[in-house]
Amino acid sequence: MLLALLEYQSGWVTGTPEGKVAVNFPMSMGRGGQSGLYSQLGWAANQINGGYYGYKRTGTVAFRFADRSRALAARGLNAGTVGIQNVLALTADWATWLGAVDRPGFLRTYQALFDGSDARDVEPLVPANLTQPELYLPWPGGQTWYLSGGPHGAWFSGSAWAAVDFAPPDVMGHCGVSGQWATAAASGLVLRSGDGQVLIDLDGDGYEQTGWVLFYLHIASEGRVQAGTRIARGDPVGHPSCEGGAAESSHLHIARRYNGEWIAADGPLPMVLSGWRSVNGVVEYEGQLIRGGDARQACECWDAKQNAIVSDNAELQ
Repeated sequence: MLLALLEYQSGWVTGTPEGKVAVNFPMSMGRGGQSGLYSQLGWAANQINGGYYGYKRTGTVAFRFADRSRALAARGLNAGTVGIQNVLALTADWATWLGAVDRPGFLRTYQALFDGSDARDVEPLVPANLTQPELYLPWPGGQTWYLSGGPHGAWFSGSAWAAVDFAPPDVMGHCGVSGQWATAAASGLVLRSGDGQVLIDLDGDGYEQTGWVLFYLHIASEGRVQAGTRIARGDPVGHPSCEGGAAESSHLHIARRYNGEWIAADGPLPMVLSGWRSVNGVVEYEGQLIRGGDARQACECWDAKQNAIVSDNAELQ
């Protein structure tokens, strides 16, 4: 999709971009994001995510056009369609956008580059009867960590509220590397390890795009589990830090994906860790974990009553 959008907007894939705008802002056409291909790809991905996950969460999205006018997405669309419509709206007025989202517009460019790609479609991407595999709290049994962030964006603000944050007890309010271990919430294969990230493939097929994958962020380089490792539940993943993204205090950011899609922590298939179920707050980072009659409120604090949780994950050997 990003390659097709790059070609549609500025001709980078099969031709040569013309003019400073197409060279420096090939995705946003000067209407958003920082200059340069990398930043522009990130900008476009975030706008696609915003439309995709926003539509899945609320059933509609308000498109904002380049002339500041707005329109609501039609109901009953594929969320992927809404994601593309959303990013195209930001660079067009109403009339131009109607042409872009019609069959002779962006879709023609996509099909010219990837003819027959619909033969590889997976529908539905997330089955209605999907169940979460058993997951445990991601630190060693018997240790107390703290719920520092309720459901929030798994990867930048446009993605689903798929992540929750946990803070270890030995690093409070700064970015020193924790001496505590984050551990595997389930057994699997480590697909990627780098830049603060660890991805664990729970079906072990070696493909990040299929099945359940756990995403760990802010894992320090030193001691971090290596890609290709077969990891068992409770095995060490690495030490919480601030590596790999914006953070003001060392913590573990954990989220789930299924078939490549971020799965919202609040549901309809909620994240459950050792029986603790994630519940949204009014805004990102607020929220709770609930188990039976117990509740823990997300807080940037270390409070025994408010947000402390004792893990029952396997002890490190």
